[in-house]
Amino acid sequence: PSIRYAITADEMLLRQMHHRQGINAIHFRDPYNGRNALHEAVGQGHLHIVKMMLDEFRASPNIPTLLGNTTALHIACEKGLRQMASVLITFGAELNARDGRGCTPLHNCSTKPCVKLLMRYPSMDATIKNNEGLLASEHYWKYTDEDDRIAEVQTILMREEDRQAREKMRLERELFRETFASAMGERDEYPDAI
Repeated sequence: PSIRYAITADEMLLRQMHHRQGINAIHFRDPYNGRNALHEAVGQGHLHIVKMMLDEFRASPNIPTLLGNTTALHIACEKGLRQMASVLITFGAELNARDGRGCTPLHNCSTKPCVKLLMRYPSMDATIKNNEGLLASEHYWKYTDEDDRIAEVQTILMREEDRQAREKMRLERELFRETFASAMGERDEYPDAI
């Protein structure tokens, strides 16, 4: 019933059910699609219900569905619900969570506002590849219908992927230099050692 109340945005009945059954009412998963009330409320775009579940009921935004391991943030990004995604992130949604296909929420982004929202967070890793070996920009281009593609979204994704890849390479070079310098310094301390 909690899933039905989340779909229909019936706040009063959700509160009653939570009062009677506690958090288990919210985290109960539908045996057919593996989604819980939070997943369904996000999918339907009921922002006030999602806020209530996260804030008052202390629902976890990181519980995956049983089928596909999709989190609520994956669903919000796929549907282009920027404000919903922002609320989920505020309540601790994992930015780099992977679903059953290895996709992160960034892979699922379908709109420019969602992509830009995720990129504001330094912990978001744009260089993660899914199980097919595709970056988010490649996944977007391959799996978005030709009529729905927005070239600017792919451009933004590609720029961020390149920026983060260059930054990772720079950090690796610095670490290598420091390691090499410390190893050479240890040798110089003992010039007569064999």
